[in-house]
Amino acid sequence: MSAASFVLAINLFVAGLFGTAFGVVAAYYRSAIGARWLAASYAVGIANGLMEFFLPYQVDGRLLAFA
Repeated sequence: MSAASFVLAINLFVAGLFGTAFGVVAAYYRSAIGARWLAASYAVGIANGLMEFFLPYQVDGRLLAFA
């Protein structure tokens, strides 16, 4: 595992913790609309981080980089 992959894995883990925490808050307190948006934004960030793991293995990474 390279240093960049290690830092990216830490970033994904922290984003997962925050996304889970905001998701739990949004589930318990239905009036907390901001918590839903934050949980959704962390989910998008996790998806982006996962795509960055697969970027070096692509033959043509333009589509994945655009996504």
